[in-house]
Amino acid sequence: DDRLVCIGALAGAHIYTTYGYVGTVADGFAHDVYKADKVQDLMKEVVGLSEVSIKQLKAVRNGNLVDADKKVLDDVVEVYGLLQDEARALSDYSKSKDKDDLGKFEKARTAAWPKIKAVLGIKDEAK
Repeated sequence: DDRLVCIGALAGAHIYTTYGYVGTVADGFAHDVYKADKVQDLMKEVVGLSEVSIKQLKAVRNGNLVDADKKVLDDVVEVYGLLQDEARALSDYSKSKDKDDLGKFEKARTAAWPKIKAVLGIKDEAK
């Protein structure tokens, strides 16, 4: 179904760029480009946009799909959840500057990337 291919391509591009966006905002905060309130606003937007995507993907999943397509949608929804965790952790860290919150951000970030790679079929380069 061309519509599912389109949904998959758009969702894949979005989770990839969202991951990069959160990382870029984190780098900007670390280098005093963004103040804490700006980080919190931006991460609130990431959480909200991800929530909309989760809702819509779940609606598509409830349609007449084969199990393989449902699995892909489930995996993308899982990644969106991890990206929300990452965004919330960055927001919390920007408020507190506490090492525990930084650790939560790093944990969420390192959990998200392997899942994104798996969903997108990104292979590690040969060394």
